Amino acid sequence: MENIKMKLAIVALTRGGCRTARRYGDLLPQADIYLKREAAELDPGQQTRADERHFDCRLAELMAEIYSQYEGFVMIMATGIVVRTIAPYIVHKTQDPAVVVMDEHGRYVISLLSGHLGGANELAQQLADMYPCWTQAVITTSTDVNQQLAFDLLAKQNDCHIVNIEELKYISGALVNGQRVAVSCCLSTLPSEDDWPKELVDCYFKDVSPEPNLVVIDYKAPATFSFAGAEHILHLAPRCLALGVGCRRGVSARALIGAAEHFLASNKIQPEAVYKLCSIDIKANEPGLIALAEYLDVPFCTYSAAELRQQTERMDLGEYSAFVEEMTGTPSVSAAAAALGADRASYLLVEKAKYPGITFSLAKKKHKFNFYPQE
Repeated sequence: MENIKMKLAIVALTRGGCRTARRYGDLLPQADIYLKREAAELDPGQQTRADERHFDCRLAELMAEIYSQYEGFVMIMATGIVVRTIAPYIVHKTQDPAVVVMDEHGRYVISLLSGHLGGANELAQQLADMYPCWTQAVITTSTDVNQQLAFDLLAKQNDCHIVNIEELKYISGALVNGQRVAVSCCLSTLPSEDDWPKELVDCYFKDVSPEPNLVVIDYKAPATFSFAGAEHILHLAPRCLALGVGCRRGVSARALIGAAEHFLASNKIQPEAVYKLCSIDIKANEPGLIALAEYLDVPFCTYSAAELRQQTERMDLGEYSAFVEEMTGTPSVSAAAAALGADRASYLLVEKAKYPGITFSLAKKKHKFNFYPQE
């Protein structure tokens, strides 16, 4: 089914479970199917995919081998077996894969682990929708049961990094208990306050929170926030900043990483708000820049001198460097690259900051935060 995008494993242990696994396997050609050999061979005529994998080892041994290889698991067996088997590998809701459990007849599909961030709730519902007259999704997440906003799910759907997830429980707890939550959002592309969910109160451009529980949606670092009256602040950092960089050949990864950390900190930027590192194409294979992109966990994008020159001409980027133009063919590398990386932004958050052999610039793309992403 096309709307299930995650790398998925379907695992079954019994004869009935194998039949159900094969039935779903026909609808999920991208999924890998793991069947207990002795059960799978009881119905050899049922095999519909030549690539299904049969295993003879204990389930615990199989999961030890494959648990880190998949984004989601459909475990067709008793819930207790799954709980005992995956327990040693559970780390944190920000890292765990989606795990759903299905009975061997496919009557119920239970979201067991990583319901929001991992996508188990959505996966369970998608599997149930494949056989809507027979299969029922079982979802126990409090916000879903009470049909309340879930800011971990909203963060995922709006491409935001959760900076302090330990605060999420207070925000979710307030919402499910019927309390209102204040929201301060730096993004301009928001619905009007009249169209906001009734549970939320807008407090942007204010220094006092009208509610004890507050969600801040901002690319700035938390040290910049000052809200009197807020007891718990959940910080979501929208991935909306393009970091442009120019450097001389051979600058070390250590120097680039150190300079980038200082640049972001001095401008009070939350590092996870950076979603792209940008430079000129002659730097595409520069080891230090590749290492910096890996350190920031963002893609490294490059542009030609002609593209950078055109962007420079479209914007007033201050003083140009004759030396840079002579060496690269464009008067601006970091600033123009940042603007291009931010969907051709018309202005820069930070035009230029120089370090030994390194120049950084920062631009912000338009980033829409939608409280109703499924509509």
